Amino acid sequence: MIITRLNIDKVDLDNLINQKIDSDKIEELLLVVPTNRKARTVKKEIISLMPAKSAHTINVETLGTLSSKLLKQFQPFRQLSEASSTVFIKQSAAELKLRYFSLYKNEIPFGTLDRLKNIFSEYKRHGISPKSLRDESEKLDKTEKLKTLDIADIFEKYVEKCSKLNAYELGDIYQKILTINDEDFYKYFFTIYSAVNLIIIDGFDEFTVLEQEIIKKLSLIDKIDLFINFDYNKKNIYLFSHLDKCFERFQSDGFNIIIDLSELRTTQFRQTIRDYLFTNLQNHKKLDCREKIFIHSAFNREKEVENISKEIKKIIIDKYVEPHKICVAFNLIQNYSSIVRDIFEKNGLPFNLSDRISLDNSNPVKAVINFLEIAENDFYYKNIFRALTSGFIETGEKELSNLHMVSSQLKIVSGKENWKTTITEALNNLAFDTEIEEDEQQRKIESYKQALETISQIEKKLQPFEVKLSIPEFSEKLLEFIYQSKIAEKILIDSDNLEENVRGMAAFIDTFKEVFDLLTDEYGSDKKFNLHFFLDQLRTACSWARFNVKEKSNYGVQITSLEEIRGLKFDYLFIGGLCDGDLPTRYSPEVFHSPSFRKKAFTHQTDERNLFYQALLTWKEKLFLSYPETEAGRELVKSSFLSEFEKLFEVNKKNNKDYQDIITSIEEFETELGKAELNFVDDELNRLSVKFNLNLQQISNSISIEKIREEDQFSVSPYTGFILSDEKTLLSEAAIAKLNSYLNRQHSITQLETYAKCPFKFFVEKVLNVQLIEEPTEDIEALEMGNILHNILYIFYTELRKQNIRLDTNDKNLISRCLKMINEIAEQKISQNAFKSPLTFYEKEKIFGIGGNKSESILSRFIEYEAENNNDYYPTYFEVRFGSIRDENSDDQLSNAEPIKIDGIKLKGKIDRIDLSKSDDSFSIVDYKLRGKKPTFRELKEGISLQLPVYLFAASELLKSKYNKKFSPDQMIIYSLKYSVDDFGKKPVSIRDKEIKTSEQLIQTTHNHIKKYIEQISRGQFGLSPHEEREQLVCRYCSFEGVCRIKN
Repeated sequence: MIITRLNIDKVDLDNLINQKIDSDKIEELLLVVPTNRKARTVKKEIISLMPAKSAHTINVETLGTLSSKLLKQFQPFRQLSEASSTVFIKQSAAELKLRYFSLYKNEIPFGTLDRLKNIFSEYKRHGISPKSLRDESEKLDKTEKLKTLDIADIFEKYVEKCSKLNAYELGDIYQKILTINDEDFYKYFFTIYSAVNLIIIDGFDEFTVLEQEIIKKLSLIDKIDLFINFDYNKKNIYLFSHLDKCFERFQSDGFNIIIDLSELRTTQFRQTIRDYLFTNLQNHKKLDCREKIFIHSAFNREKEVENISKEIKKIIIDKYVEPHKICVAFNLIQNYSSIVRDIFEKNGLPFNLSDRISLDNSNPVKAVINFLEIAENDFYYKNIFRALTSGFIETGEKELSNLHMVSSQLKIVSGKENWKTTITEALNNLAFDTEIEEDEQQRKIESYKQALETISQIEKKLQPFEVKLSIPEFSEKLLEFIYQSKIAEKILIDSDNLEENVRGMAAFIDTFKEVFDLLTDEYGSDKKFNLHFFLDQLRTACSWARFNVKEKSNYGVQITSLEEIRGLKFDYLFIGGLCDGDLPTRYSPEVFHSPSFRKKAFTHQTDERNLFYQALLTWKEKLFLSYPETEAGRELVKSSFLSEFEKLFEVNKKNNKDYQDIITSIEEFETELGKAELNFVDDELNRLSVKFNLNLQQISNSISIEKIREEDQFSVSPYTGFILSDEKTLLSEAAIAKLNSYLNRQHSITQLETYAKCPFKFFVEKVLNVQLIEEPTEDIEALEMGNILHNILYIFYTELRKQNIRLDTNDKNLISRCLKMINEIAEQKISQNAFKSPLTFYEKEKIFGIGGNKSESILSRFIEYEAENNNDYYPTYFEVRFGSIRDENSDDQLSNAEPIKIDGIKLKGKIDRIDLSKSDDSFSIVDYKLRGKKPTFRELKEGISLQLPVYLFAASELLKSKYNKKFSPDQMIIYSLKYSVDDFGKKPVSIRDKEIKTSEQLIQTTHNHIKKYIEQISRGQFGLSPHEEREQLVCRYCSFEGVCRIKN
């Protein structure tokens, strides 16, 4: 309907606009529309219709831009952004002694702040004052009253700040405009719009009281005709009842309904939904729209967007439709933005996505803030990696990866000085590291030096921010940092996200300049603050500041929200996400609104119905409605709005099957080729392969390789891990030489056990040197706890040997002395902090005694157990090393720098303990374990577990060399240091087998396995784990499952 204060009975608004255009008098027209997007679109349309395709002046405004221009004629002011307003609301709350919000001890959380910001903006737009809220509080019970009074206080303080700084939101601007007397108001209007004699307000679905007052002022300007195109139908209360009061206010202001001549051109579809949508009309004959309207269901949101993209591609190709004439809209666009980006880019569809992006989601902005947070949080590792992984701060990808690896290896979590000290100590201690090859040692030296240099670079960049600064000083140094860090250059390199990143950084600079300018006005330019203050302002501002990526004119499919398409027109419209929860959204009353101002459930539902209705008016050729059936495994419910729509129209229905044979991307084409296995290649396939630059021969070879792997994963082939099995190997001479070098290297038992369990894992880990980077943690690990106990026991028994003391359970004084000695050794060892992580309270308790009771400790149990179990064998040698292992804690009486050899194969290792018999003719080897798990005999026999048999052989060789006589190997013992009483102590590994009956036979069997493994490694045989129980044995906790064919 059309409403106006003019004394006429009918009008054709389209005709009035066309007259202005045809007569080249467009400057006489002022169009007021609801959104900036609509304003841009209308301007383009007008220019295209102008006789010369150009115009000197086109007056298209929103009520906000119109009011701002008028107020600037009356008084200068700053337009307050959402970001700045949030900063000041946070400040206002912090400066007050609140009652209801006192439960937030430090500061109001962002979620609550966010809601308060929305409420205050709404209050301003609707002319609600702090006094109104206080009056309302008198009617409320205690809790609601306290909450409302707190909100009124914060609101009042916030309004005072805005007024003091002359910084206004839209609601403030509306209120200020209405204080201007009529004479000045008219004068200011004609100063801006001197030629205007016609105002048309079009496309709005609702007006606030203040907006209606401004419209009334405009309607009273002499010699100006004002018309409002107001879409309102009193008969359909389910669509328009929320507008009843608005319409009544217009009537009371002298506005009358006149005949809208353009309604004669209204389509039957539009008239049907306007009159009957949501009215639950019985026995209504459906309008047949099967050629125009389509509804499709999809399995999930990803499939829904995939099907939409296929439909769009068909339309563009078959109908020769320009992409910008197609629109895809969602109510909750945030549920679809990333999906649309991925799928439309994959399918080669150009698009304009108008989702408003929060500054705290802009990658270069996040990089800057995260980098400053490094100093704020004393070089916390997550801040470092968040800042540097973005690629916008100059350090280098290699340096970042290395720093991550070093932090994980050395367990560095935070502390600038801790980073430097720990890395420096690690460099100094490398000479004493165990089981480390020389080339690996050199790699670590380079790695640690590079990490130290990276930390120094970061420290240098952050140095200006580590002192207190005034607001202008910080603003200046922040700009310098952005410039010197070459962020602009990095942004320009990332061509895929160039527009978004440029606009994000520009918006960030504008935002912090605005915020800091306002803060300077409030605090002055001399007062100094620490970094936390500035970051707090930036985080608050960035959480609210939004920016749009500029749309390319007449380019790409329009992807936007339902709110943004009001009043627009597209040839083809897709409305997605039509499931309950998305549209309609669930009603959730704003708890921070005082009760009388809260939106009721029916009003909420009516608002959303009207939004759906407005969206349905924006298509010309075809309409596509869609919904997902599931999300993350749960079933979704089709929108009740869509069900109501289907009651009025016969539509064409589609589902996933209708799209499964449509190929819209090269990726899908390649997938289909793979399924077909290229059994038949015709001219058409050859033509397509040339068009899409596909190598059919290469694809065919890849299919053949996959078939080989699927048919027999252990077949001998370069593609199943046997990399030298093909005579035409592509390996370089250097790579082949590296494999051959394994015949002459010194091998650790642990590495050979890795090969025994899974050759492929050995290949990735040891041959390719792929290093895993895990999150650094300060918690002590089992390996470190084991090393601590090993060192304590080594020093303890070495001291006993020096003093020629043997534990005796009958000598209570000796037991007491030994307990004191081992506790002192443990205290000293732990205080030296010779390990990477500080002991937790519970780990210390386990070592020294639970609850201070030393008898309830690992050390006490160890002394008691040793005294009771030393009748036949007595501990004689400790931490006995053989081969090139650098370790300060090793037994100099038996250790040997030369490796143990098995038919020329060199082995290195360290034996925890060797116990000699009292008769000095036999020995047992002891291996300390925290968990106490011992290998099964089957694992020993099959060569999966090599350590104990090798240690038996090595001990035998070392003892024979020292004593010049042969010692008989007796037992292989796992010594459990587990705190539990039942699990503590020695656990001999028994030999029970028909074929292997003695230790010597087991040693020989182990020799054979080792020789086989070394031969296979040198021949490049790195197949998958051959063991039936490989899932339990190696796969379950394997870190390389991402590159393993078993898992993928």
